Amino acid sequence: MSIATQGGGYKLPSMKVGPETYGLPVAPKSSVQPELVLSHQTVDDLVKSRITPDTLFITDEYNYPQLKALGARVEKVADTTPEAILKILNLPDYPRMHYIVGVGGCAALDSAKAAAVGKECSVIPTVLSTNCITKNRSVIHDGENAFSYQTATPSQVVVSLEDLSHQPESI
Repeated sequence: MSIATQGGGYKLPSMKVGPETYGLPVAPKSSVQPELVLSHQTVDDLVKSRITPDTLFITDEYNYPQLKALGARVEKVADTTPEAILKILNLPDYPRMHYIVGVGGCAALDSAKAAAVGKECSVIPTVLSTNCITKNRSVIHDGENAFSYQTATPSQVVVSLEDLSHQPESI
């Protein structure tokens, strides 16, 4: 099945494909809403304040060098594929990680929420472009199909007003 659309985006599959196809954990349904924290700290300072031995940061290629330089335990994701999520879930130190923090855009945040099922999770968006920052669902795609499924609800969405105020008006 091809996913090519005129807009170039993914289309939802006509056949049943979901997290169970890949062995991804599914969170129980929840009506809990994350706490929105508007901070005047930079993303660097927000990350530094959350670094502990049992915290795993998940970020994108753009933010990876910055988080690594801060000394965070960090994994880089390029996209939200089942393979990327399973790679995180199979890290040798993943079982001892109690806190998952997503930093970046939707790929990083959706991957963090998918990897945080059964763990505490928060997100630090670096782009405010979609609703992935607050939803307890992640969109995963495998190259042919895209599916949305129930993942961890972030306990907090922490927005750096300092960094966002310095972004260009358009990209």
